[in-house]
Amino acid sequence: MPIVGDSSTLGSMADRSRLGLVATEPATPALRHRVPALQRALDRRLRELARRIDERSVHESRIAARRLRVVLRSFARVLEPAIARPYRRAIGEIADALEAVRDADVAVQQFDALVDGAARPSPGSRARLIERRTRARAALRTAMRGAAWRRRTAALRIAGASPALVIASADLTGTLAEHGLARRRRRARRALRALHDPRRHPRAAHRLRLEIKALRYLAEECRTGRSGAPKREIEGLHELQDVLGELRDVEALRADLEPRALQRRCDRRARRLLRRFTERRRTLLEAWRRQ
Repeated sequence: MPIVGDSSTLGSMADRSRLGLVATEPATPALRHRVPALQRALDRRLRELARRIDERSVHESRIAARRLRVVLRSFARVLEPAIARPYRRAIGEIADALEAVRDADVAVQQFDALVDGAARPSPGSRARLIERRTRARAALRTAMRGAAWRRRTAALRIAGASPALVIASADLTGTLAEHGLARRRRRARRALRALHDPRRHPRAAHRLRLEIKALRYLAEECRTGRSGAPKREIEGLHELQDVLGELRDVEALRADLEPRALQRRCDRRARRLLRRFTERRRTLLEAWRRQ
């Protein structure tokens, strides 16, 4: 949710916590409401995940975890390190535990899109992908029933609700957000300038996607006011993130395909995605130069 530029229209702090951080408020009270709100959102997603492991529940749990982690990283200056560091680490472990299921889900989706209308649908390849997804979901379900998972999620709730997490500070939320956005933009800009062909440099492309995603999440928290990110920039970040993610998924899927005809389909899709990446890259770099 975005930072809201005018706190006078938002009523109580409890109401504001549902809307996002308030740029004109001191960071300490704002974060003492926003972090627990993001933690509660993560709790809800994890409860849904425990009831049913599917594409939607996995995806939304990962997003909730990453949004909370980005806020903790970006406002680390006013957080107690002894609490915030293990808190961030535990959130990262939760997100990492979902990675294998996410990759297996996307592989099936990409395969079905690829073979749509194909003369040879390659049932053997799809069966292997379905089996991999089944194993990944079973492994996650087993992990979530274990004591380690329960201890980790309980520790998250305790850390998120701790009154000692956010330390006293006179800094305004918008001031800290502005510094965080500027720092993440510099990192994303350097990585984007250095990468011309994600297919030839997949690790660099993956790192860039993580930078773009973190910048976008923070920008959505800081959409208005002097520290804000223009809506067009957020849209550009989202588009670039999607292109990089789909390109990574298509390249990973190619190794699982048997018929050369399907491999050629993967290659054609990858070339189209590469052209889209080049266009989005140029547009975003030009927008950043004008800022």
